[in-house]
Amino acid sequence: MAMNLSVLGCSGSTSYVDDEDRFHGTSAYLLESQQTRLLLDIGFGANAKLGKQGLREKIDALLITHAHGDHIGDLAALGQDLQYPKDEDGAAMPPFPAQIPVYGPAGIKEELDQATQHKGFPRPISGVFDFKTFYPAEPLEVGDLSVTLFPVDHVGLEAYAVRVDGTGERFAYSGDVGEAQPGTPSPGLLKAAQEADLALVEAFYLKKAEVSSGLHLSGHTAGQAAQAAGAGKVLLTHHHPNVSAERILTEAHATYSGPIQSAKQGTTYTVSGNFPAGVTYRSALPAHVHDGRPPGTSGGRPRPTAGPATSNATCRTPGRKPS
Repeated sequence: MAMNLSVLGCSGSTSYVDDEDRFHGTSAYLLESQQTRLLLDIGFGANAKLGKQGLREKIDALLITHAHGDHIGDLAALGQDLQYPKDEDGAAMPPFPAQIPVYGPAGIKEELDQATQHKGFPRPISGVFDFKTFYPAEPLEVGDLSVTLFPVDHVGLEAYAVRVDGTGERFAYSGDVGEAQPGTPSPGLLKAAQEADLALVEAFYLKKAEVSSGLHLSGHTAGQAAQAAGAGKVLLTHHHPNVSAERILTEAHATYSGPIQSAKQGTTYTVSGNFPAGVTYRSALPAHVHDGRPPGTSGGRPRPTAGPATSNATCRTPGRKPS
């Protein structure tokens, strides 16, 4: 089974209700392989999505990229539903008998305990989780997945980009990240996204709003970073609700030559396969664009040719081993 990515929520910084009364949650992504379910961040709305799909008790591990509320906002809600489950009559049931491993920056457990300790719970909400601190660049083995964390620049917080290697596939997630300095991609993001089959990259706003480093990426800069990393295809995420996804995507098209879409809540993507119908393909960068590599060189895996997706054929460079 190939790795699949399900988007539980992808709104940037805040949840919102659209003009058709649909709720859009914040960062939460479920990565599934044949043996493993790995939840990447748990933003607002994620717990309800997991409950509706019957997956709360089936998560093998939760990975939190950083401690902003739009990435951990439903951790307490998930903990409460596992620690204090109810039957169909509303009567108390036994708590979840295991502990879900939670990988994240230092202090997540303490933050959860502080937020819930005076709320009348006889048992700590945090008791259903096994909190583990990150050790960057040392791979974590989560089921059949190998997960590597890379520190990135984001408003001075302890924050990470994620690389996940499965059976012959590579997935990358930027978390929240800004440039190391203007015009210089965060080295951690480039390492995480290196030759990824699918890179999930935040693109919060437009280039003209990208006034300081270490905050977020614009569509322009997200595409530029993915191009320099040689990512096979890119899924843009974490758009601010006030900013048009089409405008962000247009900026990214100017700096990234491969298949690219904006993430859509409720959609599942195959890591090594093609995007759903509607993706725009580009076979080459515009002549004026510099992709961050020395002139006359190319990096990363071969780019897909122009044209519509017709199969789930992989775009992997033959013989490449995970590094």
